[in-house]
Amino acid sequence: MLTIHKASAGSGKTYTLTYTYIKMLLGEKDDSGIYHLSTDRNRHRATLAITFTNKATDEMKRRIVHQLACLAGIGDEESPYEKDLCSELHTDSYHLQAQAVEALHELLCDFSNFNISTIDSFFQTVLRTFSREAEITGNYEVELRDDYVITVGVNEMLSSVNRATDHEFATRREMIALVSWIKQYINHNISEGKSFNIFNRKSNLVDTLVTFTSKALTETYKLNAPAIDTYLEDISRTLDFAREISALTRQLESDFFKVAKHAYDTLKAADGIDGMMKDCSKNFLIWSEGSWGSGPGKKIRASLDEPAVLYKKNRCPDDNVLNLAAATAAEAVRVYDSINLLKTLRTNVYSLGVIGEIQRQAAKFKNENNAILLSDTNDILRRIISEAEAPFIYDRLGVRLRHFLIDEFQDTSRLQWANLRSLVRESLSTDNDNLIIGDEKQSIYRFRNSDPDLIVKTVPEEFARQSVTRGNNPKENTNWRSAAEVVRFNNTLFSYMSEAKDLSGIYSNVVQRIAKADLHGYVKATEYDNAKTALDNMTDEIVRQLNAGYKMGDIAILVSTNTNGRAVIDYLLAQKTLIPGLHDLQIMSDDALTLSSSGAVRIITSVLSFLDAQQSMFAPVEEDTADTRKRLPVATIQSRYYYHLSRGVDRLKAIELTFNGDGAEGDTTANEAAEMKCINLPSIVERIINRYLTDEMREAENVYISGFQDVIADFCEGSEGDLHAFMKWWNGFGKEKCALAIPSEVNAIRVMTIHKSKGLEFPCVHVPLVDWSFNSSKNIEWFKTTDDDGKPLGILSRFSPHTLPPFIPLATTAVLERGEFAEQYAAFAKKSTIDILNKTYVAFTRAVRELIIGYKKVANPTDSSVHGMMNITLGDATEQWIDKFGENRGYHVALASYTDENGTFTFGTPTVPEAKEKKKDAFPVKMPSYMSLDNDHIWDLSRIEDLDEMSLPRQKGIILHNIMSLIRTPRDIDRAVKRHAMKGYITEEDIPEYVGLISTALSDPAVTPWFNGFTRLLNERAFIVNERGGEARRYRPDRVVWRANGAIDVIDYKFGEEEPKKYIYQVRGYVGNLKKMYPGTTVRGYLWYPLHSKITPVN
Repeated sequence: MLTIHKASAGSGKTYTLTYTYIKMLLGEKDDSGIYHLSTDRNRHRATLAITFTNKATDEMKRRIVHQLACLAGIGDEESPYEKDLCSELHTDSYHLQAQAVEALHELLCDFSNFNISTIDSFFQTVLRTFSREAEITGNYEVELRDDYVITVGVNEMLSSVNRATDHEFATRREMIALVSWIKQYINHNISEGKSFNIFNRKSNLVDTLVTFTSKALTETYKLNAPAIDTYLEDISRTLDFAREISALTRQLESDFFKVAKHAYDTLKAADGIDGMMKDCSKNFLIWSEGSWGSGPGKKIRASLDEPAVLYKKNRCPDDNVLNLAAATAAEAVRVYDSINLLKTLRTNVYSLGVIGEIQRQAAKFKNENNAILLSDTNDILRRIISEAEAPFIYDRLGVRLRHFLIDEFQDTSRLQWANLRSLVRESLSTDNDNLIIGDEKQSIYRFRNSDPDLIVKTVPEEFARQSVTRGNNPKENTNWRSAAEVVRFNNTLFSYMSEAKDLSGIYSNVVQRIAKADLHGYVKATEYDNAKTALDNMTDEIVRQLNAGYKMGDIAILVSTNTNGRAVIDYLLAQKTLIPGLHDLQIMSDDALTLSSSGAVRIITSVLSFLDAQQSMFAPVEEDTADTRKRLPVATIQSRYYYHLSRGVDRLKAIELTFNGDGAEGDTTANEAAEMKCINLPSIVERIINRYLTDEMREAENVYISGFQDVIADFCEGSEGDLHAFMKWWNGFGKEKCALAIPSEVNAIRVMTIHKSKGLEFPCVHVPLVDWSFNSSKNIEWFKTTDDDGKPLGILSRFSPHTLPPFIPLATTAVLERGEFAEQYAAFAKKSTIDILNKTYVAFTRAVRELIIGYKKVANPTDSSVHGMMNITLGDATEQWIDKFGENRGYHVALASYTDENGTFTFGTPTVPEAKEKKKDAFPVKMPSYMSLDNDHIWDLSRIEDLDEMSLPRQKGIILHNIMSLIRTPRDIDRAVKRHAMKGYITEEDIPEYVGLISTALSDPAVTPWFNGFTRLLNERAFIVNERGGEARRYRPDRVVWRANGAIDVIDYKFGEEEPKKYIYQVRGYVGNLKKMYPGTTVRGYLWYPLHSKITPVN
């Protein structure tokens, strides 16, 4: 059975997930569907729990292990699950405890098969298994950042324009089109009030192009990528489409104005003009003169339903004249709306060309770097396995899953569900239970392609006979988080607003029961005229809460945008010195923890920029050199400035020293970083830390320095790690995105966006700036140009089938409300309304005790904005209105009864924290100073660059050994050898020899199972074992292979001719430890001499 659990805010979603997992771990169903304690071992291997963030994965693992320990009787804490598990598994506490002990032991001893992972991680595992079918190499790199690859595509597109010759600009059709599209893009943005500096690549042109393209590459695009990409590949089709739009627009206008002239003359002769309403007769006159004026007015459009509205009272002509006037008006509306649509298409046709070119450049980058985007994984898998039988998938994965638990299902995309569907269906076919849990009201990630329709409609209908839905009514929907006042306020507010916006279906389960009926709460909503008033009100309430005994860490301020967040922080910091209650104010936000906000990190990156500029002076590409010569003086000045700041002088003195004769002192120090024997990025950074940062700075900013070194390590792991590539990545992405995690124990007021707050709760929540509109969406959506039968829509049928694109990316503006795209626009607009209402719901349901809201005042409130709707709701939700809820009336509140004439709503009274809430702050542990060991001699111990000092056989052996460490399958041989040639370890002439040696060695049938058909592989991966006496020892076998038959083979490569006993003892050590780690598994060891086709088993 598939349980679809709709878990509203605070209803115990994590509790349900954990309970269900433990039930499936400890129990099993008999033929009658009744659960009993299971006799099977290692049941954790058959259950997959999918979450959406690494944080949620870790939290769920910890909770399951903790509750299993409680059930097993470890510690004094009792498990809240024990009673229900005993009942549902038909057992007693004694046998349940024994089963929990065994299950916990098996899980901890086999932790790598504890299948709780993010959905992306699970799909990556599947994709690597099916890499052959996907036609990608098994050692591909996963690029997590879509915007980074898109930025590469944008830069390459602009560079191609910069590199083009005058001849190409004049004769090459593709270049002429590309320049035209970029100009149109710039002009379109300028018309919307944006500005560009076309002479500066670092202006916002690149950023806006990246943002535009990122918005356009939605899941609609990915679901229809083959058709769209095929169209975009031929640039002439886009050019022809633009020409046909212009030609058709002129033709429609010409034809209509002729008809309008004839109709006007006929009506004039029949006295059918004088009796018209003034604005209508004016329209007819303007059309007859060949102009649209301001377009058909309201009465003209109203005449489509009631022709008589064209005329004044008692002046309506006979039916023939009236019908002619009505037909002309109808034709005017039809043609005008079609021309408006065509003009929109013509204005936005550049988007097809720009997106197509950026995609081509991005694809080239991915191919050259053997990389795929994490976001592409779903689409790649869909094309491979969407129709595959689940047993085939399991055979390839080497594991069989019986149960699926999918968390946050409202955030699942259609592509993700397409890849999970067959696995869930297979599970249900064998009568196994599964759980899908989520809340459509908290779906706020549509910009990441989440689709709440899946949990609302698609999945319940698809599995109608095999599913049951929980949480759809108040009896199954209890709020365990918030005080009664908060719950009743949200129940009423969102019942009213969802009904007014025709969203009662999605909000059908918004009404919750109240678990904490005795917990006192407070809700206050205040109108504001301007942001300052709103922030004043917020500050007053924060001071009151702090005086009442709440800790700063109990308070959260939620905002819609990062811009609002910065405004809130700036305002509070300004009030800190003015208001006594805020003197000790501490604020925590994501911006405050970005690595680039650290002075130490800025010093490090300034020196890296200087070194990068100097090294690039010798770049072989003339364009790079020219660009560097422009950057070097700026990089030098920046490096000198930060160097003098690091010496402890003030800013003015640092500027003075930067430009006087002593400024070069900083250059000398910076260049020392480039004099190391082994130049690699972590070492350069370590030297900068040692030479530039003072002891005081290394102590005060240790956490930022360590975080930056972690970023360096991660970057080097995923790429070649050269300085220029890192600085390009850091300036384009890293300095804005890389940040320290916010520790939950910090006693500081949290300022965060509503999206970041999802899944969190706070005793006191402020939402001070509620001013968002339901109609504010300007998302890029792909509008389909044909109906379900493949026929072009309306006026689009006038285009050539070859030139008409299957989909067109357009901003969802009001111009699309009418005409061929009206139905699609309405669907997109409704989704946008759902997003805004859901965002409001998430914000208002984070509070436990106090919810403080500021909503913008409007003179004439309408339902077009959240703040307008709040004004209406607070006045209209009366005692009579809440009577409609019958037996659930007690879970609501008559909002109007608690709203005064100023629009201020107050429900409950201000609270004080309960005794259990007054917990001590976590004891802070001071980090020691960053320990920098700048030691050149360490490289003497491990440098492969000193190969020329070795004998030739040993030299070749070391190189072959290093090449082998990069090879997973024979397909990797060529790439691994070339990579060593690029690093200078071998010459270009040596490549065929090394490829031949390794290919011959791997062609031996005896070693084939080690390089093909394995289920798991560890290449040069270390493991640490505690030896007798507690001493830790590190082992690093060359290759560990899990073969298809279940056995584990440990292989050590030897490229000499000897068989010293120490090699045998070494492999025996590997085998012995792996047997302990995988009891019951066959583990075999081998010494392999690839150059001699010799394999020595090690017993």
